[in-house]
Amino acid sequence: MLVILQEEEGGEEWVLLTVQPRVPAGGALEFVELPAGMLDGDTFSGAAAKEIREECGIEIKADGLVDLTELALKPLAAETAGGASLESAVYPSPGGTLSHSPTKTVR
Repeated sequence: MLVILQEEEGGEEWVLLTVQPRVPAGGALEFVELPAGMLDGDTFSGAAAKEIREECGIEIKADGLVDLTELALKPLAAETAGGASLESAVYPSPGGTLSHSPTKTVR
């Protein structure tokens, strides 16, 4: 979830990041990353809004999110050569896994 904070006067912008422990990556390592979480039966937008509230203390409305994935992929057909449909999302390891990540933002 990309959160862009914009100063009311002057318009300067910042990206909100969180520091997350990643125990499987080497014990006490922590990584700076975009806030993220699991769907847990919620919609993607609902889960994203919940994670921002939990991790950052910022209240946003799910319907206020902009779907960056849709904006980036809208002009592209979401079909493979074999005719199988794909989710409109970012595939970080294509060919190795069908794992995908939709991306949304709020300003």
